[in-house]
Amino acid sequence: MLGIGDFGARQRDSEVGFRQLPGRTLRGGRDRVDDAALGGSHHGLVPNGSTATATARVFSGTGFLWRVTVKAICANTPVGLQYVSLTSTTPVSPGSPVVGAKPICPSTKRLIGFGGTVSGGRIMSFMPQNRPATGVWLSGRPFPGTSGTLTVRAMAVCANAGFVSSFDEPPLATSQGQPVTSTASCPAGMYVHAAAGWAATDPAYISEVAVDSTKTTASLTLRSSASSSFSGKVVPFCVG
Repeated sequence: MLGIGDFGARQRDSEVGFRQLPGRTLRGGRDRVDDAALGGSHHGLVPNGSTATATARVFSGTGFLWRVTVKAICANTPVGLQYVSLTSTTPVSPGSPVVGAKPICPSTKRLIGFGGTVSGGRIMSFMPQNRPATGVWLSGRPFPGTSGTLTVRAMAVCANAGFVSSFDEPPLATSQGQPVTSTASCPAGMYVHAAAGWAATDPAYISEVAVDSTKTTASLTLRSSASSSFSGKVVPFCVG
């Protein structure tokens, strides 16, 4: 049975973490960065056993307080639990292409959850790979007008086969310069283990990934540092 725990923090640069009940394993989760005027971008949430860590930053140079909220999706430890992590570090400059990492589960196992972070930039996409899912793709880009190093760390949560997964895609959600939210639900009898999706237009970025109280619906909120039209979508990763 899935359970959700909350943790919040108000700091200028924020990293938050929490530990769940013994015998429970983190499958995935969600995080949110509050205060739209600041241009906050979430870096991601990394599962590791019963511990989760989420990071975020403000990239518009403000001194105001802001907030990070984290929800973890936990369940009884599955048979054959294994975390597979892959990190990609690349020098970047304005206009650099997307940088990504794609960890894949061992051949005898399948994806049951995922997480990851982007440091030195913003998350552009997070998608399970193959059907049935056996891995995850995480990509990022530098913040607008910046150069440096972009590090993408993606983590696949793997387990022995014996469950069904689904990640159906809804239509793109499009906005003309205002924040836009894409929402989608799992098939009957399945629950959200992690929320995927992508920002389809640059310089849009993902600022919130959410799971509702029933653990059957996920949403993704996109923002942009430009006033032009942008789009994206959420893709709930469901397991039953």
